[in-house]
Amino acid sequence: MEHATSGEQFDQCRQIYDALRRPQQNRREHLPLSLQQKRHTSLSEDVCMNLLREVGGINCGVDSGPGVRRYLAIGMDKSARSPCILASPTTDECQLKSTLKQYPFDYETGPNELAIERIAHYLQLSQKESTVNSLRRLVKSLASLFCDKRATFLSTSIVERLGEVKVVNAHFSLDKDNDSFLIHDGQESH
Repeated sequence: MEHATSGEQFDQCRQIYDALRRPQQNRREHLPLSLQQKRHTSLSEDVCMNLLREVGGINCGVDSGPGVRRYLAIGMDKSARSPCILASPTTDECQLKSTLKQYPFDYETGPNELAIERIAHYLQLSQKESTVNSLRRLVKSLASLFCDKRATFLSTSIVERLGEVKVVNAHFSLDKDNDSFLIHDGQESH
């Protein structure tokens, strides 16, 4: 049996080291979209609204009258590596990108009171205590769902009605590995 010389061992180690450090091409980009594995589960609007009702007693339902729709979401701020609240005083797609503001928060402590008050002001909501309290409940419920369910993105459209915030549209995406809680009444919800 022949033994490798120290030079050959060095070359072999170097090749392994280089192979590990070399950036790997994303294999998914070569697959058709229909064959790519999805990493998240999108929930139906009914399931999203039921989760909000269960977690925080949030007033949810289809829009039943006049009112300005506002955008409120929670996602990840990749540069800060923390979750953030996304808010816009409009849901108009043409204006959304230019009016969207981010409010980062910590996983452990959740959104702070000052940020919630700033969001209420930015969304041009009434500064009535009942309205701000209902927004606070909604933001804290969304933050709780985001962290507890390992969500990737939670978005809502809200309106102000009778001194309270009402969710009139909701779309949630959860990490595919954490969708087992979605089985309700023996039927999957996605």
